[in-house]
Amino acid sequence: MAYILYRTGAYPVIMAPLIFLFSARNDILLWLTNWSHSTFLVLHRWVARVFTLQAILHSIVSVFAYKESGTYEEQVKMPYWIWGIVGTLAALILTFGSGLFIRNYAYEIFLLKHIAFTVILIVSLWYHCYDLYKFLAGYQIWLMIVCGLWFADRLLRLARVAMVGARRAQVTELTESYVRIDVPGVRWDSEPGKHVYVYFPTLNPLRPWENHPFSVLSTPLLHPPTSQIGSDSQSQSSAGPSEKHPDIEKHGQIKPHIQALQPHYHAAGLTLYVRKSTGVTRHLRANDSLLTFIEGSYPNNSTHELLRCDRLLLISGGIGITGLLPFANNHWNIKLAWSIKESARCLVNDLEGALSGIADKDIRVGSRLDVGQLLADEVEAGWERVGVVVSGPGSLCDDVRAAVAKAARTARTEFELDVEAYSCAVFTVPTSVGQRRRFDCLSITSYIRVLEDLFAVAIYPLPSQEEVEYSTS
Repeated sequence: MAYILYRTGAYPVIMAPLIFLFSARNDILLWLTNWSHSTFLVLHRWVARVFTLQAILHSIVSVFAYKESGTYEEQVKMPYWIWGIVGTLAALILTFGSGLFIRNYAYEIFLLKHIAFTVILIVSLWYHCYDLYKFLAGYQIWLMIVCGLWFADRLLRLARVAMVGARRAQVTELTESYVRIDVPGVRWDSEPGKHVYVYFPTLNPLRPWENHPFSVLSTPLLHPPTSQIGSDSQSQSSAGPSEKHPDIEKHGQIKPHIQALQPHYHAAGLTLYVRKSTGVTRHLRANDSLLTFIEGSYPNNSTHELLRCDRLLLISGGIGITGLLPFANNHWNIKLAWSIKESARCLVNDLEGALSGIADKDIRVGSRLDVGQLLADEVEAGWERVGVVVSGPGSLCDDVRAAVAKAARTARTEFELDVEAYSCAVFTVPTSVGQRRRFDCLSITSYIRVLEDLFAVAIYPLPSQEEVEYSTS
């Protein structure tokens, strides 16, 4: 029982840096793995749940162990025991008070509660360990790492905001539910797969620190040149690769057609499309000079493999179109499929300039997309490698995942899938499903288990007999 007692006490402290590292926006693992921040948030939540489970087991085993030794009545009055109870309760509140429902409908309250109880948890862990071992056992080192990670992430966030500086944005109300925000003077390239966090401190002066993630567009992308992407022939992109290279012996000399892509450029402005929600965005109204701070940009999933595909199929639902339009400026052969509600028709009208540059598109207002048929068309066209990018609500993303997995099982075409969903619980990893290659979620579980064993068993030894005697004296 003593073994379980000390192991379940050491594990949570050692796992704490992982919890903070996985939740950080400026996590070095984002660049080392090319995984998205939402993927690491899933790992953050699951490691935190294991942390809480260990704390509960530690508390239960402690009660039985000290009752068996006959010292329970004395131990419960000790400061370390009280701090242990406080820490366990804080962990329970953090875990069970962070459900998807709460995050979706009361995110600001969730965030404040999360920070407050996290501080309580770290303080209680510090004094729980200090009252037991002082600084002999080295538990405080792990807690110092936690504080260092937290402060470093916050400082880097401030540095990113300072790089852009304070801006005055122009807010245009498209309808009662949708607004366009234009931020002039920001130099922005057209590279896809990025997002920013935006602060509107004057909308809610009592909580100026609130910020929200948005997909972002360079403003000139909304007004492209008149030539269309893939406009040398509407059938060129849909007919398949074999029909795009005719036999010279049969046709004689062929005049080459050079299609110029719109180059990468730095634009003095960026544009956000926002659907008003229950948070600070509900206060957005027409405004010619709204104080705005921009933090970013941050990468989503890596787009390297996607941009190397023969064909890109962009599937969007609702306002998710803002995350897909930059791809149209960075690939020579795309098809856009966009489904929106009738109430969001204003987006189609406002994005008319950007959409006019895309030759192959399927825009449906008030009706759903047939995802299976879209993929079947690409397979029938004979493309060897098709990149599928979906951005929209969770239900659409789930449908696309299922359809791509089904198509990959029967077709010779290799698919590269990238998912960007609205849900807080989305788990997005760049996935190649052609030729039966898939991302194995079990590898993450194994990876976490190896880390736990590495830190808690190989590096951190059990307390010595002298430490045990000191803690009970």
